[in-house]
Amino acid sequence: MTETRAKFTWPLTVLTGGLIVLMCGSGVWQLGRADEKKLRLEAFAAGAIVTDVSMTTAPERYSEVEVQGSFDFSRQVIMDGFSIDKRAGYQVLTPFRLESADTVLMVNRGWRVWSGERLNIQGLVADEGLRTLRGRAEHFWQSGIILGEGNAGESSRWPRIVVYPQHAEITQWLEQPVATWQLLLDPELDDGFVREWSPGGISPERHLGYAVQWFALAITLFVLYLVLVFKRSKPSEESA
Repeated sequence: MTETRAKFTWPLTVLTGGLIVLMCGSGVWQLGRADEKKLRLEAFAAGAIVTDVSMTTAPERYSEVEVQGSFDFSRQVIMDGFSIDKRAGYQVLTPFRLESADTVLMVNRGWRVWSGERLNIQGLVADEGLRTLRGRAEHFWQSGIILGEGNAGESSRWPRIVVYPQHAEITQWLEQPVATWQLLLDPELDDGFVREWSPGGISPERHLGYAVQWFALAITLFVLYLVLVFKRSKPSEESA
């Protein structure tokens, strides 16, 4: 007859338990990211217009901001490394001299495809007169892995072609106070380029999908563990 025999071992149990905890933790983290992305999408859709803004403290992310001043097209920053529809391009950051403060606000005027000579970019200049801009408040990019000299290897020429410029770098280049946040220029305003602004990143639905996968893996591993521990022994012959 056959019988079920438990084969409990500490190493297998500890290893399996650790992996299950790790997988469940990853699933919970993905759920948290899904909630965070959902809140970001809601904030982007419901951003209210803010007219009284601080240049030292960033407004609420994605809020709509109105500012008055004039562009400085002589010292623009080209942020390389952005592609749309598999076409290589760049984003244009133009200093905006504020009328009410001795501070420069960097305005992201959108994306352009690379064309012509890389070191002779044309079509970046527009009217330098006093104007009112509207757009969404956004953070500067976070510092990541720096390859080689990074942006430090860029010469002093303008426009300056860099990758993910940091606030401190831009402040050093312009040699004057720069707002701690950037303005994503409203798509309806003139003197900009391709502006399909969105919170970006992975959608909440994809994060939920990843969470389900992690939990499914944890369940599968637990079932396999039970199968290994509670093996059925081979039939045994009873003595006559």
